[in-house]
Amino acid sequence: MMTMIKVKEFKKGMIITGVAIFVVAVLGLMSVETIAPGYAGVVYSANGGVQEEVLSQGWHIVAPWKSVTEYPVATETIYFSKNADEGQNKDTSLNIGTADGKVVNMDVSYTYHYDPSKLAQVFTKFKGQSPSIIENTFIRRELKDALNKVTTQYGVFDIYGTKRSEVGSKTYTLFSEKLEPLGIIIEGFSITEVNPDPNTMGAIQEKVDAIQDLEKSKIEKQKASIVADKLRIEAQGEADAKVIRAQGEAKANDALQLSLTKELVEYEKVKKWNGEMPKVTGGSTIMDLREK
Repeated sequence: MMTMIKVKEFKKGMIITGVAIFVVAVLGLMSVETIAPGYAGVVYSANGGVQEEVLSQGWHIVAPWKSVTEYPVATETIYFSKNADEGQNKDTSLNIGTADGKVVNMDVSYTYHYDPSKLAQVFTKFKGQSPSIIENTFIRRELKDALNKVTTQYGVFDIYGTKRSEVGSKTYTLFSEKLEPLGIIIEGFSITEVNPDPNTMGAIQEKVDAIQDLEKSKIEKQKASIVADKLRIEAQGEADAKVIRAQGEAKANDALQLSLTKELVEYEKVKKWNGEMPKVTGGSTIMDLREK
């Protein structure tokens, strides 16, 4: 009988030990936290609050009653566009005002990371919210505010055209200066698409066409001016040639006149003489001047 009791107690002890080992193993597995590459983890417990020391990438043993929230400390790229969420066709683009009272739709993107030294502050400020929630609420709101402050200084035609990069640069400055003190480091910002409403787009196209027509007209005018200059030069050249020829002929005539010496004149007279001597009449006597 004693043997049976001991066997039962032994079995009971083994069961308890097995359960204890199982519980310890489960708790042990629950206490292992893996931080993904490019991320850091903030540890929080209800009784101790936020730990100042953050967890780097890799495996970490964390008590089961503590939670870990990961934040990107390497570059992340975020898109706000008509198709921002892969495969879901969710429109996250921004509607922005302009100086001429228009509203334009924009697709934008930015790159950022969290400052590892300020992750505890980030966790506290945003009450432990995940990075994706912060991106789609707070950061989105701050970006839109910065963008609006800039775009309201420009007309829609400028934003759509040559001033887009300037608008993007000014927005980046405002955006990054606002978020950096909070531990959110904005690395870059760009406006990828500007989508005016159909009426505004039509007006923009008309203006573009008018500018193109004006440029075409200027080019045609320049061509005509070049042709006119060419013809004028050719005409001037022909006129100059005629003057030169006339001057040449005049000089030739002058030279010819100079070459008509007295002897040449006499020679010409002899060639024209008919052989009769001139007669002189005096009173009633007529003298024949020919030699006897």
